[in-house]
Amino acid sequence: MFDIVSFAAKAKIFFEEHGKLVLAIGTVLFGLAFFVEGVFHYNRLSSWATVVAHYKGNTEKELQRRNNLINQIFRLFNKYSVFEEKMFKSTSNSREWLNKTELSQGLKSVGKDEFNKTLTSLAALAEQYPELKATNLVQDLMTEFTISENRIAGAKEKFNSSVGAYNQCRTTFPGNLYGLILGFKVQEYMGSEDELIKVPQIN
Repeated sequence: MFDIVSFAAKAKIFFEEHGKLVLAIGTVLFGLAFFVEGVFHYNRLSSWATVVAHYKGNTEKELQRRNNLINQIFRLFNKYSVFEEKMFKSTSNSREWLNKTELSQGLKSVGKDEFNKTLTSLAALAEQYPELKATNLVQDLMTEFTISENRIAGAKEKFNSSVGAYNQCRTTFPGNLYGLILGFKVQEYMGSEDELIKVPQIN
């Protein structure tokens, strides 16, 4: 039959004789376990931090692509504005020439009317030119812009998903303890008000 009193007495004698050794072994085992657990959480957090950085880089790349497209679109429309200005100036000069030169007095009435009609059409074209939706380059750029917006949305979604997984590892025990010790910080989600995705300035 098990004698609890005798066992307790023997245990007391053992710890009195080998207490320091037992304490040392226990400390070593605890330290080893803490170290192994720390390595596990470090690798886990590092892996997710790498994923977060990767998707953030992809999002920044897509945002830069969108900025470039916007600048291309505005440069194109600026060229149209210059074209429009030149066309109006040309038609104005032509009308002035037609009305004031002595040569115009010798033109037949039909010829003069045809010339005026041509100039009127030319002026109408210049006035509407920036809004011509059939321009292939404009259509291509606007299509690319739409595609870019979709790609940005997809990149943001992947970034936020990776941030969610990382933060879950970082904020739950014991990951929060090791994360604090190892210097891993909680990441912020990318929202519509984030500085990263503000409307770009036009160059």
